[in-house]
Amino acid sequence: MGLMYPPSENGLQKTLAAQLNAGETSQMTLNNTTGIQNKPGIVVIDRIDTSSKEKDPSVREYIEYTGVSGNNLTGLTRGMANSTDQDHLVGAVVEFIPDVTVFQAINDTITTQHNSDGTHAKIQGLDNNEAITQKDSTGTARSVAKVNSSDILEIGDSNLAGQQFNTPLVNNTAIQQKDSTGTARDVSKIDSSDVLTVGNNTTPTKIKAGSNTTSGHTVPNVADDTFALLSNLYNSIYRQALINGAFDVWQRGTSFTPNDDTYTADSWTLLTETNAAWTIARDTDVPDGFIYSAKLSNVTANNQVALVQFIENINAKKFQNKKVSLSFYAKTIGTEIANLRAAVLSWTGTADSLTSDVIATWAQDGTNPTWATNWTMENTPSNLALTSSYQQFKIENINIDTSEMTNLAVVIWVDDGTIASGDDFYITGVQLNVGETALSFQPKSFDDELRACMRYYENSYPYGTAVGTADGYEQQGIAHAYAFSSSILYPQIIYRVKKRITPTVVFYAVNSPTGSGTINNIRNNTDSTLVDVSGCTFTGSSNNLGFITKSSPFLTGKYYGFNWTANAEL
Repeated sequence: MGLMYPPSENGLQKTLAAQLNAGETSQMTLNNTTGIQNKPGIVVIDRIDTSSKEKDPSVREYIEYTGVSGNNLTGLTRGMANSTDQDHLVGAVVEFIPDVTVFQAINDTITTQHNSDGTHAKIQGLDNNEAITQKDSTGTARSVAKVNSSDILEIGDSNLAGQQFNTPLVNNTAIQQKDSTGTARDVSKIDSSDVLTVGNNTTPTKIKAGSNTTSGHTVPNVADDTFALLSNLYNSIYRQALINGAFDVWQRGTSFTPNDDTYTADSWTLLTETNAAWTIARDTDVPDGFIYSAKLSNVTANNQVALVQFIENINAKKFQNKKVSLSFYAKTIGTEIANLRAAVLSWTGTADSLTSDVIATWAQDGTNPTWATNWTMENTPSNLALTSSYQQFKIENINIDTSEMTNLAVVIWVDDGTIASGDDFYITGVQLNVGETALSFQPKSFDDELRACMRYYENSYPYGTAVGTADGYEQQGIAHAYAFSSSILYPQIIYRVKKRITPTVVFYAVNSPTGSGTINNIRNNTDSTLVDVSGCTFTGSSNNLGFITKSSPFLTGKYYGFNWTANAEL
């Protein structure tokens, strides 16, 4: 029994479309061959009837086939597995089942390729300077490789000049290959410091792919690439240093017309040249593989905009003196927004106590902004020309070499000076990874992204509801606090995710005829009156809100209701 291939679908069944007579070996005709690979396989006929009832074993037959042609299985071998070659009527059930016959075929294949101890068997042994050969397009046998009497591994046909490698040597001796002039070139060697050097000391090694005319590609830095490969695993900060890069999480709401330096989509701050000059909204116009993008639309003409994300100190320091690459997808409508620019900035001030408005003075049309004090640009931005289709932009091989770096920021901004009201652009898939090249975007689960965002910000509103919404949400997450005295409330709020630091908490009243949604107010649940709690103090931590204290505004023994936000953003 030869190598058998399974179908491409589980539980596959067909029926005979034409009677299969005993002795017929050319083909059997099925109702269709969907899901059957055009490779050798095995079927069983008449094991069950059309109602899936098992038939007498004497009428079943195992049949091998070699391939598929149209609706036919071809190259039949009848009466396999001690079954009987016999007639089968139209409509007989044909099955592809993983029974002992199929497993025996798999076992036969494995046994052929392996020794009894499970190790791979030697396929072909070569002795006495024999070569591994392959016939070329003319039928001429060509030497692929051989080890000659001088223990030199020769690569290629013997009449091809200089194609030979020395066998590996010790004591810092290189593996070499002769070039077309006969000069020996280092292929690789391990030096006395156990460092693997690839390529000639003076000439970088190149790898050619395809025909002889295909230009070569320089071998990348092995150490850096190995570091990137091992470090850039799912959920590694070296794989993706940014949070909410695909703009999946919008706890504060899904549409904003914000003032300058305001958080919008989670972990993203919007900078605007003039307050309320741009809107930002969650959108479903996305490249393949994404759910949401951020759509930014101009409201006040000729005002620029930027998106910024900060990386806190405990994570940013891991990038000190490393190469990073930034990438993102973006497009415009028509050619409304001509160019974006992007930069990675290093903060050299007090760790995690940074200036969030990173732009001190805006600039345009090819000139970068003046950055706020203590912010240093790590790359040299250039124009990234937008089109009406999504492109992935890459800013690669950025060296994070500012010696006193305590935080990092990624900033992407509109370079245009002339902007019409209504001009817009879309952005998603923003990623910062370690390495000299930008890796493909690595999406995270929504749960992972939401939890990462909640380390910095959380609120009691239904997800995606704008903060301060006037409607009441008694059954949807609002807090209730009990007044132990006229000066102390205890809300028993435990945050879903431990915050970066003890957060700043803001209250919003609910369901009051005159004050629903009012900031810095809470509602007496008994008479619906509002209490101003601005200036109150908390005994909470990064885990919970704790006691709320203010001099004598509460009624002892009463419960108070409110919505809240907890902000620990940078």
